[in-house]
Formats: sequence, structure tokens, C-alpha cells
Amino acid sequence: MRIARVDTRVSPVETWRLCPSCAFCQNVEEHGDNHVVCPRCGDPMWGDEGQRRHMLPLRVVHAATSDRRS
Repeated sequence: MRIARVDTRVSPVETWRLCPSCAFCQNVEEHGDNHVVCPRCGDPMWGDEGQRRHMLPLRVVHAATSDRRS
């Protein structure tokens, strides 16, 4: 299904830190940003400013598709 629109009124932008080596990610605003290395795998690139990303949680989206294709 193709998403046509994201409702940004109910999904504020959040700041997350993503590990470049494993699948670990963490909400900076919720958990703080005090780790120098990845808490899961120990990758030192965790602390790189490029690993901080502004993300929008998909809470409400709008899509239109036929019943047959859904």
C-alpha cells in the first residue's frame, strides 16, 4: 500500500540516534544522549553527530487503494 499523506499534527518530530553497525536505535529525548559508544554493540561511531537523526513517527497516515488491491 502506498502512503499518500502523513498527518504531522499528531506526530511531533523526535531526535533519535542510530547505530551504524547494528539495528539498535534510541530516542535521545526520552533516554538522554550520554553514551559515547553504542549501548548494544559498542561501536564508537554511535557518538558521531551524523548518527543523530530527526524522525517523524508514523502514527496517522492516509492512503487510498481499491479493496481488491489491499
